[in-house]
Amino acid sequence: MTNSCFSKVRNNAIPHAQMIIGKPGCGKLAMVLAMVQYQLCEQPTESDSCGACKACVKIEKLIHPDVHFSFPVIPKKSGTKPISNDYLEDWRKAVLENPHLSYIDWMQAIGAENKQGNITKEECKSILQKLSLKAFESNQKVLILWLPEYLGKEGNSLLKLIEEPPANTFFYLVTENIDAILPTIVSRTQITNIKPYSKQEIEKYLSIHHPEADSSTIAFLANGSINAAQKYTAHTDADLTESFKAWMRLSFRRDVPKLMAWSDEMGAKGRENIKNFLRYSLGIIREILAYKSIPNYTIRLNKDEQQFVMNFSDVVQFANIEVLYNGLNTCIGQIERNANPKLTLFQLSLTLRDSFIETQKA
Repeated sequence: MTNSCFSKVRNNAIPHAQMIIGKPGCGKLAMVLAMVQYQLCEQPTESDSCGACKACVKIEKLIHPDVHFSFPVIPKKSGTKPISNDYLEDWRKAVLENPHLSYIDWMQAIGAENKQGNITKEECKSILQKLSLKAFESNQKVLILWLPEYLGKEGNSLLKLIEEPPANTFFYLVTENIDAILPTIVSRTQITNIKPYSKQEIEKYLSIHHPEADSSTIAFLANGSINAAQKYTAHTDADLTESFKAWMRLSFRRDVPKLMAWSDEMGAKGRENIKNFLRYSLGIIREILAYKSIPNYTIRLNKDEQQFVMNFSDVVQFANIEVLYNGLNTCIGQIERNANPKLTLFQLSLTLRDSFIETQKA
């Protein structure tokens, strides 16, 4: 898909409005920035931008005067009407540090705390004003609208501009949730879906940037997201598999005292490590479900984990899988809302124990 996007630039066949869709951390913003750099490059090659001309240098620094950015923001002061320009320096710093950043990362970068970021009516007016001006250094103008799902109904004011833009004006709408965008906006764009990174691609990234990390486990945890992989490198224990095995064995044996001890030990590891363990557990459960449901399914884990999935699949029932899957998701949410980790893990353990009891009776 990326090659297809670049071929549009190379063949001078760029749609005036594109909707770039992908899961968090899949590289869609980084790809759009690379496409725009290729588009405005003064000395492009057959396959990419030169990286050395004035336009390339400015786009790499996110300071090209003809490349405009719009993104969710919060009021700087109570009662004010924020626009993206108020946060341009913060935006440049955040994206240059991590072009795979998430909405939550961005909100944290600008100190939003519990405030909801939005793309406001005032921002839409600012966009209209910016794109009504002549280009400064290029013969083209570009707007990169990051997370248009935060436009809401305010997007109605951009409909005419997107449908009939000024000459040589291009829109890149970079979204994670197309269903939250006004259908009237979606219908005016050409849609491109970006696939998540493969496990092998994330392992390669980790081998270069975090050679000390357990690349196989983290790539599995990241589920296609470079951003998630970056976070897991700082908060991932090496013995996730052994912890999960021990937990399942104790639950299956209904060993309540040892389940309590396990919950106390796991609950003392810090919230990020606990959430990573729970996400890892979700991944294992997905593999077990796939292995039980899909003929000749290839388990996407290392040999030790593969053997465990095959063995455990013989004793776990679909009812147990459903209970554990729902329980893990609930537990993650509770811990994110500052619930007591030890109590939350112990409650989930008892629920899983009860599930095993019921299926063994059947």
